[in-house]
Amino acid sequence: LIDRGKRAMAQFIEHHGTGHHFVVAGGVAANRFLCDQLQALATEHGFGFDAPPIALCTDNAAMIAWAGLERAAFGLHDPLDFKPKPRWPLDELTAA
Repeated sequence: LIDRGKRAMAQFIEHHGTGHHFVVAGGVAANRFLCDQLQALATEHGFGFDAPPIALCTDNAAMIAWAGLERAAFGLHDPLDFKPKPRWPLDELTAA
């Protein structure tokens, strides 16, 4: 996970520059060791680091609600007319 995070940050910097945030959630955010390692990695690469409070990392519904609150705070809203996908790709360019 640390290696993949490092590669992701390097690729992001290559395409978008620096000064952004690295965000973790779920079991990763609930794992203090992983959070500490990823936070150090983010700092090393010039990224801020964000993780929800541990109390919100044990229930997927709570994590989804937290993500919705974060998006709403920025005025981001999605229509409800999308087709759900059981294996949603992380890259929008990936073929469905």
